[in-house]
Amino acid sequence: MTTGTAVGATAKTALVPATTRPACPFYGFVRMGGILLDCKGNGCGFAGGHHPCTMEMSRMTVNWKNCRRFNHDGNREVIEYALEHCQIFPDELHPPGARKWKGIGLREWYQLIVRE
Repeated sequence: MTTGTAVGATAKTALVPATTRPACPFYGFVRMGGILLDCKGNGCGFAGGHHPCTMEMSRMTVNWKNCRRFNHDGNREVIEYALEHCQIFPDELHPPGARKWKGIGLREWYQLIVRE
């Protein structure tokens, strides 16, 4: 788990039941290099650029565990690399009143959203 983030154990515990995001750590984000920014829409942060979620566009329930397009053995190394090296900036974790922040590690966000 990432250390030195703006999110403490209490905040993380409170966030898990409070989040309204689908069970996909990449849903609602735009990826630019190793950074995922909240787009407040249906963006797929795994796809990169401004691509909508394939599952949602196919009228399926958005869920990372069921994403056949990106969550498969052929992408295992890419997924692990992203989890270790990407920072994500979800709006619901932005410290109140802060003009700047460092986001959190993608692995930590993944664990919150996928509930692992």
